[in-house]
Amino acid sequence: MKGTPRTLVAVLLCAACQASAPQLDSPRGHRSSPPSTSCKPEPPVAVEITTRSLAADELEITARAIPTANVPAVELALALPGHATALGATHARYGATAAGQPQVMTTRIRVDQRTASVTAIARVTVDDVAMSRTATVAIGAPEPAPRTRTYVGPDGELAREVTP
Repeated sequence: MKGTPRTLVAVLLCAACQASAPQLDSPRGHRSSPPSTSCKPEPPVAVEITTRSLAADELEITARAIPTANVPAVELALALPGHATALGATHARYGATAAGQPQVMTTRIRVDQRTASVTAIARVTVDDVAMSRTATVAIGAPEPAPRTRTYVGPDGELAREVTP
């Protein structure tokens, strides 16, 4: 049975679009930065957070705050899940920081494989107003996909039930 050239192209496109599964022990991270335009005051700081697995129950967390304007002080803090134990500092305060100069805090935490998240919080003061920006990264086992069950009603209409 011969396929048309269009069928072959469609199969190749579908195969090319498939992505491989993410590596479990590869670093994960997130970045939050000020928008280029906004109608409300935004904190002049970008914040990044990355995690790296050191052992089965230990992670290295790196939080980075990068001011986009000169600021009198930068404060970095980590918000950990309740079941995590910090093995280092989770709060740091830095003095006057020039625009573009990163302030970095690295710490280790001990945590089980429950699904949770870690948040980095960067605080700066501008004109006597404290402003903050956050970035969050998921840790632990990924949340399972919800289970669904499909029913066919008497009229032939499909109904889907989602259970956690």
